[in-house]
Order: sequence, then C-alpha cells, then structure tokens
Amino acid sequence: MSSPSKPGIKYGDRHSGVKAPTRPDEPKKGGAGGKGTWGVAGCEVKGSVTDRNDPNYDSEEDSRLYVPRPLPPIVNFKSNVQTVLDEFFVSGDVEEVARALPELGQAEFYHEFVKIAVSRAMERHDRERELVSSLLPSLYPEVL
Repeated sequence: MSSPSKPGIKYGDRHSGVKAPTRPDEPKKGGAGGKGTWGVAGCEVKGSVTDRNDPNYDSEEDSRLYVPRPLPPIVNFKSNVQTVLDEFFVSGDVEEVARALPELGQAEFYHEFVKIAVSRAMERHDRERELVSSLLPSLYPEVL
C-alpha cells in the first residue's frame, strides 16, 4: 500500500518517514512502558481504591477518623526559641533573651536552646557567632 502523499513509498519503509495509521480501537500506552516494564513510574505509590466487594475489605477502616494530635511541647519550644534567636541576632540584646527564656516556661528544654543557638550561629556570619559566644556565658549562672 503506498502513501497518498508520496507515490511509491510504502508504510514501514525505512526511508518513508510516514507513520502507519493507528487503529482507533487500540489504547495508547501513555508512557506506561513496553515489553518487560511494570507500568508508569510512580503507579505503585498511588493508593488503591477501596472496594466494598473486595474479600479483603475491612469495614473498620472506614469508621476510623483521623484526629490530629497536638504538637509536643518540644516543637513549640523550638519554634519559639528560633524566634527569640532571630530577634537576638538583629538586636544583640542579651537581657531580652534572659527575659524571654523563662517566659517560655520549659526549663527542661534549655539544652535544646543551647543546641539551636550554636547551630544557628555556625550557619551565619562572624557577628552572630560572637553574639552567641557572649550570650551563653552571660545566661549560664542565672537563666540556664
């Protein structure tokens, strides 16, 4: 069978550049691979649709509701400490930090304050490192 636009060239001929017509009843692959592949990348990650007629269907799973738990106090403490440290890096006011830490009211997490202060200072410039190196000794006897 020759191409109507180019006489003498058959479908599938190496030099034709003409694609064979696709049948309308054949589904498109959609990038799902070919021989030896298992489907589209990421298809194993997608959740399965729950079918009530499935023999493995568990009706108790439908009745479970997701109730979000409150954040642990350490998470709130860490976020508040980061805010206090951001203000400290701008102002350099040691007394403000000495007032803010007891207001957080969680003395059992003060070791986290030291850890966050040192790590955030090391990520910044020399000025912030110097500020933290002067902050920690001044807080140690009374606050920490």
